[in-house]
Amino acid sequence: MAKKTKKKTTRKTRTKGPTHVETWNELKEKYNDLDPEVYSIRGSFRPETLLDHPTFGLGVVTEIFPNKIEVCFEEGMKTLMHKKDS
Repeated sequence: MAKKTKKKTTRKTRTKGPTHVETWNELKEKYNDLDPEVYSIRGSFRPETLLDHPTFGLGVVTEIFPNKIEVCFEEGMKTLMHKKDS
């Protein structure tokens, strides 16, 4: 019985960018003076909107999709629904 040889793999090194915590701190400082909008799945949000989410707390909208938004919270990035009809 022949031995199976392991295929060598190489790891890709990631380019160093800002960590999530650094990004969160920058956004929080930048939008600290704004009054946050209360998050609702039926609401419509734009980039750079400060949100107050009942579970995740304060967050900043970083990206918009047709029915979803990407929000940076202190604990991490979350994808949330928005513009949801009844």
